[in-house]
Amino acid sequence: MGHTDYVRAGDFTGPNLILSGGYDGQLKLWDDRIEENGGLVWSLNHEHPIEKILIHPTSTLAISAGGPVANVWDILGGSGSKQPLISLSNHQKTITSLCWARGPCDEFDEGSQSTRRLLSGGLDGLVKVYDISTGSYKVRHTIKYSSPILSMAVSPDDSLLVVGCTDGSLSMRKRPKSSNEIAVNKALKAQKSLAAATHGADPTENESEIVWGRQDANLIEEMAGAGLDEETANEYPDAHTTEAMTTTPKTSTIQRKKKQRLQTWDKMLKAFRYGDALDSVLSSTVPPNTTFSLIRELMHRDGLHQALSGRDEVSLAPILRLISRHITDPRWFNIASDVLNCIINLYRAVLGKSQTIDGLLSSISFRISDELKLHSSLFAVNGQLEMILSGYD
Repeated sequence: MGHTDYVRAGDFTGPNLILSGGYDGQLKLWDDRIEENGGLVWSLNHEHPIEKILIHPTSTLAISAGGPVANVWDILGGSGSKQPLISLSNHQKTITSLCWARGPCDEFDEGSQSTRRLLSGGLDGLVKVYDISTGSYKVRHTIKYSSPILSMAVSPDDSLLVVGCTDGSLSMRKRPKSSNEIAVNKALKAQKSLAAATHGADPTENESEIVWGRQDANLIEEMAGAGLDEETANEYPDAHTTEAMTTTPKTSTIQRKKKQRLQTWDKMLKAFRYGDALDSVLSSTVPPNTTFSLIRELMHRDGLHQALSGRDEVSLAPILRLISRHITDPRWFNIASDVLNCIINLYRAVLGKSQTIDGLLSSISFRISDELKLHSSLFAVNGQLEMILSGYD
């Protein structure tokens, strides 16, 4: 009747219905209003240990994930059909997380909770984005991460994807707005501004937006006086400038957002010049967190091999010096060791032919040996302290 192995996932489908999934591979629906069979309504076989259950917020669909498969079920028809509506087998390893997303905005539906996308993350380090609007569950996008994925969530406004990985990292990706969404937002803000003007709303209620308390022509004239032409005023209906306008008490503060200039390495990344991007962060003036963040981004893009290839001893030496400085730092050890392994694999055939490179590799080896000796000493001290403290128990 109940599960025969660990119950790994569960969710409510209503005030009285509970859906559960376990490592026995069974998906079970329970109703606390039913006394027979302990409240069990039906049981379906997922055929893999279930890791995650997800229920659609506005329909009778439920998703069970386990192994490399995610199955789509009809909750109401579960007792009649023992087969899933569709099986998704797009992962190579176990699926560990599922979540919904609203997907692209096609019309003026601000605040709509329409769900158009299903996201799945797995131990293969991939996030798959499915289109559920047509019922085909076609994969629209694939996002690759450097480590197996354990957890995943999408922000309520559908703008941020957060992924937790087995290496302890938490990745946050911000989805850029499409041109259609930008146009929709501008139109909505214009409608709100017009409504505020029509109903006599307080123009100083929200100073982060332009308050349309007067005629557009007057507002454009004031923008021109602040250094904004008419074209710019139309292009940025919610613009922010660096100077405040204080002509009358009813005049709002208009600020223009300054366009943030890209750093050199960001420009190189956009141009897929991975080697040049890596070289640009090897300077001693660049903080190590920036350097290793760029290296991590190269790893996410599968561009580290390309960035390290085709180098001579002059261009390879700064990278080895960077590794030598930070190989014992616990914050950067994992990344530094991955870079070192990649260098050894790439240049294995020519090792021993450059005195400079061999010296740097020896320096790294000595630093690792010293660190291991330090750890051994600390373990010995820890054991002695435990013996001393145990006498006081």
